[in-house]
Amino acid sequence: MLRVRGIYATALTGLLDDFGYTFADLTEKVRERVPCVRVQGRVAVTVKDLEDRKGVVVVGDPALVPRVAYAIAAAVPGSMTVYLEEGPYTTFLVRVVERLQEGLYVVELPGARRALLSSKKQLKEGELAAGHVVRPDEENPLLAHGIALTGTYVRLVEGSRHGVSEHFRDAALAAEMLAMAQMTAPEGWGVRIRSAAQSATLLEVASEIKELSQRAETLRRVAREMSSPALLAQGESIAFVHFSSDAAARLDSIRNRYSATAPLHHLLKSTGVKLLSDYVDKVELEGTATLPEMAKLYAELFRKVLESGRARLEHKKLPAGGFSWQADASLAPRGIILLSRVVRSEGVYDGLEVPKTPGDRILSFTWPLARVIAHFYFSREEEVKGVYVNVNTPLEVVYGEHPFLRYIDLAVDVVRVGSDIRVVDREKFEYLVSRGVLLRRDAEGYLCLVKKVVDVLSSVEAPIEAAEGLLEAQDECFAEEPVEEYKNEVLRLLA
Repeated sequence: MLRVRGIYATALTGLLDDFGYTFADLTEKVRERVPCVRVQGRVAVTVKDLEDRKGVVVVGDPALVPRVAYAIAAAVPGSMTVYLEEGPYTTFLVRVVERLQEGLYVVELPGARRALLSSKKQLKEGELAAGHVVRPDEENPLLAHGIALTGTYVRLVEGSRHGVSEHFRDAALAAEMLAMAQMTAPEGWGVRIRSAAQSATLLEVASEIKELSQRAETLRRVAREMSSPALLAQGESIAFVHFSSDAAARLDSIRNRYSATAPLHHLLKSTGVKLLSDYVDKVELEGTATLPEMAKLYAELFRKVLESGRARLEHKKLPAGGFSWQADASLAPRGIILLSRVVRSEGVYDGLEVPKTPGDRILSFTWPLARVIAHFYFSREEEVKGVYVNVNTPLEVVYGEHPFLRYIDLAVDVVRVGSDIRVVDREKFEYLVSRGVLLRRDAEGYLCLVKKVVDVLSSVEAPIEAAEGLLEAQDECFAEEPVEEYKNEVLRLLA
């Protein structure tokens, strides 16, 4: 059974209901909007917002997580999925590689993979120790020292405190179960009472704690006989489903089947700006939302990012990684965003393979909901050293402590040095497709864009002409995408 929470709850509940899933612990608001859903049983998988609200995390039963995550991706073009089979509370026997600082170690996982392990106990280099996943990550997961085991009603975690799920509604029952856990759990272990325990008796929960305790002791004996890193116990699986603007626009349409939904609903809600969110709720309730009005709100967010004359951009990579960069920023005609940087260090420009010299200037341009960012590299004498066009998901506004712009890099890029034009990192793009991060259906539009970027760089020299050509290329390759209508309206308002 699925628990669905967050700004995408209405759309995803309706969508997953169409796939035949049943639900548990739905909010009253979602049940009112999607009254046909079947609610029964305990929660096996939770679907909730990512921290940045630009997608959802799907976590829980390893048999169900990939099915649910890829069902969403299949039904919502523009979704990008990173699936990790070994998610939270998966327990490994790891080998300590080195101590980074007090209480934190680099460890070796099965398959010679690396991870971080936090431990209150002093560990020695080369020592084998048990650790469970607390922060899943493709490249650098974080483990906590000790074994973790998951049952239907409780989770038993070595070295932790007793606690109750945030979804547990009955405070009196929760207090009873915590008291019982204190009497039943082995010393040095914490019991986390899961929301499913609300439908169980105290005896059933106590019995499961005892069963997990016995299993933990067996795992300890097995681990003592091992001589290399190994998987000791599967915990939950997890998938991160990132929603580009394409996906957000399609989710607007899905949500509209169940409740009046304004254009740009999910793009505006995902900013996390409460005043905006409340306003969207208001106009939806009144039935007065229009595309020009909603697009004006989104256009103003871009103006807000640029108003100081300096902007930060987050270059996100999947399955993991990325970086941020900053530039002087201004708004040019047609809604084009100009970004300028002066080079301070020596080296070689990645992709271009030409020397980097202090005093060089990098002039970049893009636009709201752009699928490219074009970088022109100039020497101190204003000679063009090269052009680098990054291909990415549509450029969005994100609100953290300060507003910034964000895109997901799609690995493949186009470069021009002199008269030589090359497509670079095509194999990395294909890797994203082979991993299921980007579905082949969605990849085709970007391959069309890459081809047209080559054509543009072959026919124009000046940055402003390139901007016009790239904007037209996006229009041609993604003409059928609903978000392009949003983009055109935002550009009209910023022109």
